[in-house]
Amino acid sequence: MTKILLLICRHLHTMKKLIVPIEATEPGLETMAFLLKMGIEQLQNSPALRDRTKISLKDLQTAERVRRQLMAALSK
Repeated sequence: MTKILLLICRHLHTMKKLIVPIEATEPGLETMAFLLKMGIEQLQNSPALRDRTKISLKDLQTAERVRRQLMAALSK
């Protein structure tokens, strides 16, 4: 899971030039959930990117499950 987070954040930083400090605060966790969502969508839509990063669709399903759990924890 850490590998996916790092690759997603690195990809988003490269593609969109985003520099977002992620802290363990509510806004930081919301930012992390947003970055996960964006990265998951980009990787789902790009088989070539998945091949380059060696991330499978199953890995993306796991990342989506973690994102949903994160959002559920934030809404409590």
